[in-house]
Amino acid sequence: MTTIKLDEDFDFGFTSVDESDINRDVLEELSGTSDLYKDRLHTMHRLITPLIKNLMADADTKAYIHWPNRKEKLIQFQEKLDNLLD
Repeated sequence: MTTIKLDEDFDFGFTSVDESDINRDVLEELSGTSDLYKDRLHTMHRLITPLIKNLMADADTKAYIHWPNRKEKLIQFQEKLDNLLD
């Protein structure tokens, strides 16, 4: 019969924690995530506000919007929004 020698010091690499440790770790992680998305939301607001203000300007007195290079400007804006997701 073959005898297998066991490594009695092998601990499988984990430790036990109580519920309060888990909650604290989760809250710290979520807090950082929340700040990240809050910053992105504020950035998006700063990007969109000039567009809204320009579209509202003279809305009561002028029926048409003069928007030269619209496609290029919209592409630039889309890129800025896309960069928020990276």
